[in-house]
Amino acid sequence: MTVFDLVKKNMRKNISRYSLYFFSMIFSIIVYYVFATLQYDQSISKVIGEELRLQGIFNASNYVLLTFIVVFIWYTNSFFIR
Repeated sequence: MTVFDLVKKNMRKNISRYSLYFFSMIFSIIVYYVFATLQYDQSISKVIGEELRLQGIFNASNYVLLTFIVVFIWYTNSFFIR
């Protein structure tokens, strides 16, 4: 039995736990990607380019969102390991 066979067997037995883990990871990445895409959209970047305050708000929001995602992924990893 190879390591790959063990992984397949384990994933089949614990599909509900793995699906929760993958869903949370994918959801986190999608949320960050959508926000980053909005930040660099042409129509929004025209408005942001004119006001430095909005640019600072977007950058701060980016870091807050990234921090939240890191904590969320860390929490799901610790939950998954238990």
